[in-house]
Amino acid sequence: MDHWIELRKQGIQTPYIAPWVNSPQMEDPTNYPHNQLSWKWFLNYMYNNETRAELIWKRPGSDKMVYFTRGDDTYNNDTVNEAIEYNDGKQNIEVIKMWAFLGLPKLRHGYWSF
Repeated sequence: MDHWIELRKQGIQTPYIAPWVNSPQMEDPTNYPHNQLSWKWFLNYMYNNETRAELIWKRPGSDKMVYFTRGDDTYNNDTVNEAIEYNDGKQNIEVIKMWAFLGLPKLRHGYWSF
């Protein structure tokens, strides 16, 4: 991301980024490497970093940054998704669940498919 920031400073266009990661809450986060969950790392490193946040994709017409999570519900936790969207009160993130071969009922409830 930092390299793309430097390219943008030079007037070179770069793509926007939207991570697509699991959002589970582990029962014992102390066993996670560096004692940090991946979604919290993304919030700290990307979404809440003023410079890097400029690279995060926003849905056209929205002022919220997009954060994709797995839409198969195996590694997806609505409580964590709400915490991501809340983002310590900033409420500047939209979580979108995405997975392949979803049925029409899920697509009608806001899931994305590829």
